[in-house]
Formats: sequence, structure tokens, C-alpha cells
Amino acid sequence: MTPPEPFPYQRYAPWKTWVEAGLWTLLILGNFAGNSLTELMELWRRGAGISTWEPLVWEGSSALVLLLLVPVLAWFTGRFPLYWHLWRRRLALYAAASVVLCVVHVLAMVALRELLYRALGSDYQFGPWLRGLVYEYLKDVRAFFLIVVVMEGYRAFDPEWHPGVVGLVASKMKERLYRPVLAFAPAEPGAQVLRGSARSIAGFHIRDALAAVDARHPGLVQRFGGHAMAAGLTLELAKLPAFEQAWQEHARATLDDALLQAELLSDGELLPQEFDRFHAEALRDGGPWGQGFPEPLFDGCFEVLDYRPVGERHLRLRLRHPDRREPLAAIHFGGWQGSAPAPHLHLAYRLQPDDYRGGSAVQLVVEHAVPA
Repeated sequence: MTPPEPFPYQRYAPWKTWVEAGLWTLLILGNFAGNSLTELMELWRRGAGISTWEPLVWEGSSALVLLLLVPVLAWFTGRFPLYWHLWRRRLALYAAASVVLCVVHVLAMVALRELLYRALGSDYQFGPWLRGLVYEYLKDVRAFFLIVVVMEGYRAFDPEWHPGVVGLVASKMKERLYRPVLAFAPAEPGAQVLRGSARSIAGFHIRDALAAVDARHPGLVQRFGGHAMAAGLTLELAKLPAFEQAWQEHARATLDDALLQAELLSDGELLPQEFDRFHAEALRDGGPWGQGFPEPLFDGCFEVLDYRPVGERHLRLRLRHPDRREPLAAIHFGGWQGSAPAPHLHLAYRLQPDDYRGGSAVQLVVEHAVPA
């Protein structure tokens, strides 16, 4: 049997390390050339009595040290990835890392400059250290975050995702598209075996779907397991196109338009006196909630008294129930659309104790909102 045509990434993989190293070298050499030329032109314009080789030593030592630090930054961003849901928590860590990078960068490049100046029969003076460090940090912090953005952007399109990321990717895509989603990553870098994570929607049993595909195409899937809403599987990389075709055939045969419409089932409206800690704790403690036994969801119309964005995507609300004097606090995760909400909203929500504020405080966790 003719072996399958290798994927483009399979042809690229043996050269991956060399290509990455070459690209970083070209980027930093290009930056070195541009900075050196700019520095020379500025010195000529001012008529400064400085030898031509000196700006080349300044920029060359800086570029060399930065190039040597790129593998360290690659390790750091891989060990502490700046995932979207973690960026706020890790921003302080990255800020501290930028300071460390600057200090190492400055110490190493000053040492190199002193050696080169001495070899050329001259003497190098960095100047006042505090002012020099601040000046270099203002440059280094921009370089640091630019390198981080490039590395994270590259990883977003890199087939060698860490297998632990695919579950998060599948969940986020399912929430955004309201479709069953399977995401894959190599079991380990360079492996020819994929690990997949699947997330589903109501009415489509994802584990049974995998079982049906496996029954129709024996040997296509190495192993799989899971339940109605989530599953995992292992698959050979070479069999991914065949699996994709088999999976789409099964999905088209079993999914209909009604299943692909998201639906919220409400338990009705709460009475004004039921927005209290007693009922919130009773609902919380009535679980465990899950598939087939969902946490109670209520709906009702409220007046928006105040609002404020939380982070980049979430929305904090202060609401008034038409039959209740005291306002109610609410949080809508993913609810900030960049503009003010309607003055009156019809909400689907869950009632929860507000442990952050404590005491008798409760809050509404909004699942869906439309103008009333």
C-alpha cells in the first residue's frame, strides 16, 4: 500500500528548531542594523566626536545578549503561558520577569562592552547606573512584551499544542458556536499520535457518537472514553483526515437544526422575598448539579440602575426588581459588549450567595440577557 502523503507540518518538523533559531537571529540582526544606522546618523548630525565602531559595539552587545536570552524567554513563556483566562493573574509575574530580563541584559552587555573597549585600547563608561537602568528598562520592557506576543502568537498556530490545552479550546469553541467540538494536539512534541478532547451540546451524546464512528470504522480510533457532554480519544496523526470525514458524516446524519439551537429552560420567576441568603444557600446546597440535573435557572424583568465593565468581557450590574425596594447585585460573565446595556432587561439567572461581600448579600449570575 502506498504510504500516505505527509502533512506539511510533518515535512516542516525536522527543520523546526533551525527555522525558529534562524528567524529570531534575523529579527534581532535586523533590529541591530536599524538601531546602529540610526545611532550613527544621529551622532553625525550632532557632530559628536565618537568613533564609528562605538555605536556598533553598543548595539551589537545589546543584540547578542538579547539573542542569547530568547531561549530563556521561550522556556519562561512555555512554563507560565499567558493564556487568555490567566493573563490578569500572570501580569505581575510577567512584569517582574521584564525587570529581571532588563537587569541581566544590562549587566551582560556592559561586561561585553568593557571587554571590547579594552581590546580596542579604549575605556567604556556606562554612566550613572540608576538613570542608565531606567533608560534601558524603558526599551527592554517593550522588547520583552513584543517577544512574548510573537511567541504566544506562534504557539497559537503551532500544531504542537500541549495536550492539556485542547480541553479548554474545545469548551470555549463549543460555548461560542454551540456545536459539538473536537480539538486535537500531539501526545508529545513530534509524536505521530494525537490526543483529542471533545465537548458536546444538549441532545448529542458525544461518547456514543465516538462509539458509532468506531463501530463503522474499526481501527480508526485507538481508544476513547467519556460521557454525554465530554469525551477524550487517541488517534494516529495519519488517520486524522479519515476520522474527520467519518465524524462529519455521523454528525450530519444525527444532528438536526432543532438540536443546534441553544435553549434555556427556566424554573420561572422568584418572588421578591425569595432574593435572600436563605434561598441562595438552599439552592447551592441542593446539588450536586450536573448533566440531567441542572442547577435551577430563573428568569424575570429588571431595571438597570447602574453598570460597570469588569475586565474586558464581563459586566457588573445593579438591578431593581419591580416589586422589591432594595437593589440587587448581578454579574454577567462575558456580558460586556462595549456599550451600555438596555435600561430594562429580561434576564435568565441563577441565585447565589455573594461570599465576597458576605453577610446576607446575594447576587444574580446572569446566563442570558435581552432587552425587556
